[in-house]
Amino acid sequence: MNDHIFIREFIFLAFLSLMPIFTKIITYDTNRTTVLAYGILNIIVNGLFVRLSYAVIKQKYTDQQDIKRIFHKVYGNHNNFLGYASITILVLAYFFPKAMVVVYLAMPVISFVTTRHDYTDLQDVAQLPKNEKEQFLGTSGSSLRELRLMQREIMRKYRGKGRNNPEMQAELAALFQSHPELKNKRGRRF
Repeated sequence: MNDHIFIREFIFLAFLSLMPIFTKIITYDTNRTTVLAYGILNIIVNGLFVRLSYAVIKQKYTDQQDIKRIFHKVYGNHNNFLGYASITILVLAYFFPKAMVVVYLAMPVISFVTTRHDYTDLQDVAQLPKNEKEQFLGTSGSSLRELRLMQREIMRKYRGKGRNNPEMQAELAALFQSHPELKNKRGRRF
């Protein structure tokens, strides 16, 4: 962790630490102003998280094209969903503040469910050799979801035996080698 990422992390955590206070405020005094203030804080926290995630990826990779592709593949869809949802909820909160409190209280659960494997995915992509990384980044979204489900099933099977378990690594390698979209153009598997 360099100084730049440390400062971003500190700023992110400073705003994130305000979330419980604002949550208490909107549950005790639900009105347009408090709900809009919570919504604005939510957007700030999500934006800071996106910037922090991008900075972490930028630290791991030097090629600007790789940085953008990996960020989009690992974090892009979730961040886009959460960003658009936050803005939509903020607009709706202006008109229906009491109803949007329920939605805001559900957002952390939704966020956790949609982003819980992003960090693991980032670590896995970072460990792939260059050609396999290119094949992974070229995989379609639906195939990637299917591949992640099978990957998680293998990881569940070896839970508690360590992330570097040779049997688990061999099974994961076989999964990646057998996946149709991860074959190279000549039909060989990597």
